[in-house]
Amino acid sequence: MLNVEILNQKLKKIQEEIELIQKNCNHKNQNIKFDGKNNARWFCDNCTKNVRIPSSKELQYWIRR
Repeated sequence: MLNVEILNQKLKKIQEEIELIQKNCNHKNQNIKFDGKNNARWFCDNCTKNVRIPSSKELQYWIRR
């Protein structure tokens, strides 16, 4: 059980580091990709943050590429 606690502490620290990186990222380069629920979303290429939901027009363009 001690190993699980240690791993959870490490996981929490890594998640905090990811949040800090994403918070400080300018999200300059973005692409539409599928999220974990198979929804198309704009993601930052640098920090992998889900930035926003694409508009209908953006989705149509993305589908036709």
